[in-house]
Amino acid sequence: MSNAAMKLNETSSDAYEKLEALLSPDVIKLKHYVDKGEYLLVLAKDLFGIPEMDPKMVVPVFKTKTSYRAPLNKDYIPNPRILEQVVKLLISPDIDLSVCLKGESGSGKTEMVMYISHMMNWPLTIKQINSNIRVDELEGERSLNGGNTGFVHSDLVTGFRNGHLILLDEVDKIDPDTAAKLHMPIERKPWSLSANGGEVITANGYTRFIGTANTNMSGGARRFVSSQRQDAAFIKRFLIVEMEKPDKVALTNVLTKRYSSLPFQVIEKFVRVAIAVNDSGKEDSVMDIRQLVAWVGTSMTLKTFSLLDTFKIAFASALPLHVVDLVLQAIDLSLGEDKDKSLEYFTAKKSR
Repeated sequence: MSNAAMKLNETSSDAYEKLEALLSPDVIKLKHYVDKGEYLLVLAKDLFGIPEMDPKMVVPVFKTKTSYRAPLNKDYIPNPRILEQVVKLLISPDIDLSVCLKGESGSGKTEMVMYISHMMNWPLTIKQINSNIRVDELEGERSLNGGNTGFVHSDLVTGFRNGHLILLDEVDKIDPDTAAKLHMPIERKPWSLSANGGEVITANGYTRFIGTANTNMSGGARRFVSSQRQDAAFIKRFLIVEMEKPDKVALTNVLTKRYSSLPFQVIEKFVRVAIAVNDSGKEDSVMDIRQLVAWVGTSMTLKTFSLLDTFKIAFASALPLHVVDLVLQAIDLSLGEDKDKSLEYFTAKKSR
């Protein structure tokens, strides 16, 4: 981040957060940070608690107390490689383009953005995108207040002016004509508000846009029919980072952290099936982390139901007919007769 960047203009409070709310006890105790006034500089591996990250990578942690900081999901485990890429791109002074996270539904795109916001105390503005979104939802509109009509800036414009991390969630669904209104701001160039007679809003030095998408915005994705084909000029304003398919270790870590009461041997059964489903090679039958977690949660709630039944409820029943047989074959080959047993059976067996 440039030292010449403007100060965050948070209207909620001008007070700084306590160090304990920003950094780990070890980092504070060892004084492994540098105070730059508006933010702290910390080694990324220390801030995120991930030793695998670039040992020389330094990141800012904003000090200003803000109500826009995303809450921390303690069950979330980021992919270290993707996290490092995304944070480096966001804070680089040499890049003017925005970042877009591309991946399956449930691959952790939005969770990663919220995690970055929380860990770096970066104020976050989230805009849920759909094909019907209007320009005034992006820029603002005239509104009656106290008997007077005035222009009210949108949350997006306010975040743009005040140095927020701005999440355009499902940005590939936006109408291309509406997307054209974002060409300038997503490069952090002055934003001319047509809805307010051409008023010009300048980006704060800390402002960054980040999108999430199921596609690369070029259209033609059979599975994501609501995603639209975007103009090349819009696409070229994004650096597209592809989310990686979670492997056995990543899936196991997620379930172990979230369901610590379950025996490891039971967690292995769920993971084995997820890997088998994803190795089937069919795009229509990908079992992402969200669906895997849903399957385990369903099995714990309906604890007398067989794993096969909860698998159908949480996953298989929502799939296209042409892939249902494939995923049922995957659970059969992975678990054999165990698929007909309940989670209650396996947990009771472990306790005996």
